[in-house]
Amino acid sequence: MPMNDPVKFTHLDWDTSFFKRKIGRIDLFTSDESKLIDILEIKINENYDLFYLYTGSRLLSVDTQEKYNAKLVDRKVLYSKHIQSQSDETDIEEYSDTQISQNLIGLAYQSGTYSRFKDNKFMPGDFERLYKTWLENSIQGIIADKVFVSWNHGDIYAFVTVKIHNETGVIGLISVSPELQGKGIGLKLIRKVECFLHEKGIKTLLVATQAENDIACRFYQKAQFLIKEENNIYHIWH
Repeated sequence: MPMNDPVKFTHLDWDTSFFKRKIGRIDLFTSDESKLIDILEIKINENYDLFYLYTGSRLLSVDTQEKYNAKLVDRKVLYSKHIQSQSDETDIEEYSDTQISQNLIGLAYQSGTYSRFKDNKFMPGDFERLYKTWLENSIQGIIADKVFVSWNHGDIYAFVTVKIHNETGVIGLISVSPELQGKGIGLKLIRKVECFLHEKGIKTLLVATQAENDIACRFYQKAQFLIKEENNIYHIWH
């Protein structure tokens, strides 16, 4: 795509198959919404059910929001950190079991507390099915290189997934049981990820969260992450 293109449309095969809805993604790179409207009219006529609209730091005009019933569902914040050498966290272990406990599934659901996939226009159970699949695919090594966990009395009470992509480490899911939050477990998970990436020669770690998730934002700032970019995401259902 040329850098001066104001709008980019992508058909999302995986989302379409998973949610049984025809879904596309639209990236808007300009405050001029005329090209966006052109694409929406074309794709609506192609029977798309849902568009994920990414507008960067811009907010969609009130007129366009009202005309297409666009709902702001996520103010995503991408954090970045330069990886420092870390001593290994020996009480954080790599998860090697092929079975997934209900405790671990519950932690995965908790990690999506502010997820845009809790949009009530999805089918009941879609959010849980998505996060369980995300966890399963991470443990199977499909979308994650490592899954690290912390145990307490035989149960997993914290975990993190990480994938190396384009010479960068990316955290997918991270969660700590509510009763053990604020005790430094999350920082241990981050240090374990940094240690793994440092050994691989990776210099940068990325993680995304929602601006509304004040606890997560404060946590990443405490862990010395810096904001790399922000992106407003709308859902447009047809």
